[in-house]
Amino acid sequence: MMAKYPTEGGGRALDIYLLRHGIAEEQGAGAPSDAARRLTAEGRDKCGEAARGIAALKVRFDQVWTSPLVRARGTAELCLPDCRAETRDVLAGGTPEQLCAALKDLPARS
Repeated sequence: MMAKYPTEGGGRALDIYLLRHGIAEEQGAGAPSDAARRLTAEGRDKCGEAARGIAALKVRFDQVWTSPLVRARGTAELCLPDCRAETRDVLAGGTPEQLCAALKDLPARS
């Protein structure tokens, strides 16, 4: 999903791409907490499909953010293997206001 995020006062706008994590295992013995849930084989396969689609779009990402959840980090690594994803705690349990504040702190594109 892509969204335009205009800044206040007529400043620059950001193109924001959102990608939900791949299919993850159920919480249980292999994943004692929700945060520890890993991608399933099907989830990894679907991330591979997404990676091919993203590559075909030829989009250049200035930054890639991921939540600290295991499944989210795994999705970022598989879908965007050439990008270094930065872990942002606000993406796992933060409020919309906290996320907007983090976005406002982004530097201008050079």
